[in-house]
Amino acid sequence: MPLKGIIPKYFYERDPYDVALDLLGKLIVRVYNGIRLSCMIVETEAYYGEWDPASRAFKSKGDLRNTLYGNVGYALVYGVHTRWLFNIVAHE
Repeated sequence: MPLKGIIPKYFYERDPYDVALDLLGKLIVRVYNGIRLSCMIVETEAYYGEWDPASRAFKSKGDLRNTLYGNVGYALVYGVHTRWLFNIVAHE
């Protein structure tokens, strides 16, 4: 799915597997204090919600769970074992 610019919401309203594949090679860009920061997505994984034991939503409660079941296209950054993880909510 070739897209340029901000990715529209409909991109994320699909099977998480397809979204994960189509995110490969995309750039994440942010301007912070006048400095442009960017990185390329080089690895993705797809999870399927509360019944998928590999998903963060499987055991999570409260705000994290609500975010993961929230609006598609929402991004979530959190730390696990000295690493920062970047999640994007996607589902049909």
